Amino acid sequence: MLGTGHSDLNAKRTAWRLAAPVLLALGVVLLLGAPANAIFSGSTTISADGVMASQQRIATDSHDNALAVWTEGEGGARRVQAAFRPADGDFEALGPLSAEGGDADQPLVVFDEHDNALVVWTRYVTATGLGEVQAAFRPAGGTFGAPQTISAAEPGVGNFDPQVDIDESATVVWTRESEVGELSVQAAFRPKDGSFGAPQTLSGPGNASEPQVAVDERGNSLAVWTGDVAGAPAVESAFRARTGDWAAPVQVSPAGYDAFTPRVAFDGHSNAIAVWTADADGADPDDPNFIQAALRPEGGSFGAAERISADFGTAYEPQVAFDQRDNALVAWTRIDGASSVIEASFHAKDGGFEVPEMLTPIGEDAFEPRLAVDESAAVVWTQSTGSSVRVQGAFRRKGGTFGAAQTLSAPGEDSFEPTIAMDRRGNALAMWTHNVLPDFPVVEFAFRPRTGSFTEPGALSAPAPAGAFQPQIATDRWSNAIAVWTVDSDVTDDANPTWVEAAFAGAGGEFDPPVRLSNPSTNAFQPRVAFESDGDAVVTWTAEDAAGNQRVNAAFRPAGTPGFLAPTTLSPAGSDAFDPQVAAGHGTVVVWSRVAGANVSVEASVKPDNDSFLPVETVSDAGEDAYAPQVAVGKEGTAATTWYVGEGDGVKAAIGRTSPAGFGAAATLSTPGMAASEPQIAVDDRGNALALWTGGDRAFIQAAFRPRGAGFGASQDVATDNVYEPQVAFDESGNAIAAWTRVVSDIGEIETAFRPRGGTFGDPDPISDTGQGLDNFSPRIAADDSAAIVWTAQTASGFLRVQSAFRPKDGLFGSIQTLTDPLLYAFEPQVAVDERGNVRAVWTLTDQVDSNQPPAPSTIQSAFRPRI
Repeated sequence: MLGTGHSDLNAKRTAWRLAAPVLLALGVVLLLGAPANAIFSGSTTISADGVMASQQRIATDSHDNALAVWTEGEGGARRVQAAFRPADGDFEALGPLSAEGGDADQPLVVFDEHDNALVVWTRYVTATGLGEVQAAFRPAGGTFGAPQTISAAEPGVGNFDPQVDIDESATVVWTRESEVGELSVQAAFRPKDGSFGAPQTLSGPGNASEPQVAVDERGNSLAVWTGDVAGAPAVESAFRARTGDWAAPVQVSPAGYDAFTPRVAFDGHSNAIAVWTADADGADPDDPNFIQAALRPEGGSFGAAERISADFGTAYEPQVAFDQRDNALVAWTRIDGASSVIEASFHAKDGGFEVPEMLTPIGEDAFEPRLAVDESAAVVWTQSTGSSVRVQGAFRRKGGTFGAAQTLSAPGEDSFEPTIAMDRRGNALAMWTHNVLPDFPVVEFAFRPRTGSFTEPGALSAPAPAGAFQPQIATDRWSNAIAVWTVDSDVTDDANPTWVEAAFAGAGGEFDPPVRLSNPSTNAFQPRVAFESDGDAVVTWTAEDAAGNQRVNAAFRPAGTPGFLAPTTLSPAGSDAFDPQVAAGHGTVVVWSRVAGANVSVEASVKPDNDSFLPVETVSDAGEDAYAPQVAVGKEGTAATTWYVGEGDGVKAAIGRTSPAGFGAAATLSTPGMAASEPQIAVDDRGNALALWTGGDRAFIQAAFRPRGAGFGASQDVATDNVYEPQVAFDESGNAIAAWTRVVSDIGEIETAFRPRGGTFGDPDPISDTGQGLDNFSPRIAADDSAAIVWTAQTASGFLRVQSAFRPKDGLFGSIQTLTDPLLYAFEPQVAVDERGNVRAVWTLTDQVDSNQPPAPSTIQSAFRPRI
């Protein structure tokens, strides 16, 4: 027989830390940065086995196909290799582009607007050791032609560091080194459907190097480089009209500054941005560097330089790119104290540079940023752990901010030299070099879809020393969402009260700052939330009253208003009420268990649409102990509640309406004399109801269906053999989806079953990944047009992660996505699906769950998954 459920406060405070029965008592505390979300797919190797590979680059065309290039082979025999990836497909090797003999290095790849591809590289001639710049062209859908040498053949002269851009025409720039070691910048131009012409020298007197080039949609070219101006490095630029010639170079960086490592980009209307590293006092090695930028309007000249990095620390390695809407993003590395971080600044069209956003945590060394943008943006970089280096990345949705960093490369040996591309759908494609010792380094690839995947997690609750737990979430038909949770302002103090908070998020947007719903002077916990069909919301929770009794409270939020109305107490005074549940559709129902004399009863309070809560009614039968009530409400007002009966270990249910008619008599669903528990209930849009429960001491899961206007039918076995934690939801077509945990050899697996409208449940289908040694449990399911499941997975070392699987309308559950950092503790997941098929998930996150350690702070996190 179960207990009454109204436990003491200290047990309630610690329950969230020990919620999963399989948690290990770990003696380690991990103090890590913000959790990363597993958005990028697992890495795959695309270079040849057993061959040294590096210097990778990638580009995408207008149909979201991708082309990757890299170098393979050891010194003296390196060749440029290429591979093609059709949209949403796998890479297919195209073979070497460069000829045998000598070393081919520094490959770059670009697509023009007609999906023709151009690759350039440096080839070092074996006999002389001098470099020549070569290029290979691939027409859309065709094959690469023979390489063309585009630098001049001059005795004793070397050429290297080619940079390329293309629209309908193409320009390549590079550094030329004379016989006596003088450096200059040269360029070669390729008109549409033509071939490269003779190279031209762009730079003036003095050494020049570090060239970069951009080509706009009209075929105009803009080059920048570091030149020697009055004995000091400065950023210079030259412009070439598509049908003209290169203009004389002009200085872009201001006088009095050392300037170097320039980058340049065009937007869709021939406006340009140049960025570079600046040093106010080049003679002082301790003088910090910073990032400057200058804008060049269409047909005009570069304006005054603007400092865009912070006023402290030293910044370098700038990168710049424009998106399709002419917004720009600049990223760079900045040394902050003893560590280096990656920062980015957004420049809106017709706006200014925003305050830099730090993408990596302070205390970690990050460098080598590379970026790509479309309507969204991605930045990748190399991060040092002290003993190794790895590749990380962060993603920025359109109109949003960058999410938490994610480690893209696999653990183990070093990964570095990241590169990134983004297709026109906003999908990101990343590559890097990975050392696979004792063999050779290889080139690896990972893919991140723009949508159809959860966004990076965002914290909703306050940071340490606060604790937050018991999260719940609901969405309305317009994709708005409300999350609720319990807060402990200081987890190290057992005396301070806990309270209930809520946060609102507009359709697809970020959550507003949380608001406190419960009385701040008394303990409140067990929050639940539901939306009515018209967008009104109800939150319910348990709170202590002045007499020390636990009572069920509720707060109402009218649709379209900024906040909640004052809370009201629903359960009667004089005894403890607990385990409240709420469901809404055409009206709202709240149910709970309450100590009533010698027994525990299930009670309900009905709130008709556009009305107040009606008087409380007792739903369970007299003389029985009734626990764990669940409730569901259909859009047309049918209400169903189910509960567990202590005496006899049975499951009962009652049907009612969200009206003064209330609930009818209780009906027994489970087989008399057979243990049954863990009841769940769902109601579809037509008023049909479906109940699930665990029977036979977790030996099987059963279901009973109730057509609208009739009684519950006979039970059906849905799953057998070591199954528990059933969940059930209806989609908008009246199909039902169930999920549960099955224990196989002491390891939990998440399974699902589908019940078509008017039919019966099919065979169970496992959806959790059983190949990683993960113990999976606590599934939660939500459905509308599509369906989503979230659950907790424990690794062999005891860490907890939240995982998810998505089921499109009329489809099957797809691949698993891990939503949280694999080296932290994430649990208590909840999920909601709106009528458009968008998904919101929330969970609790902490960095330790050891019951032998002092209580650790925790936060509530959330992630959003667009339907498409």
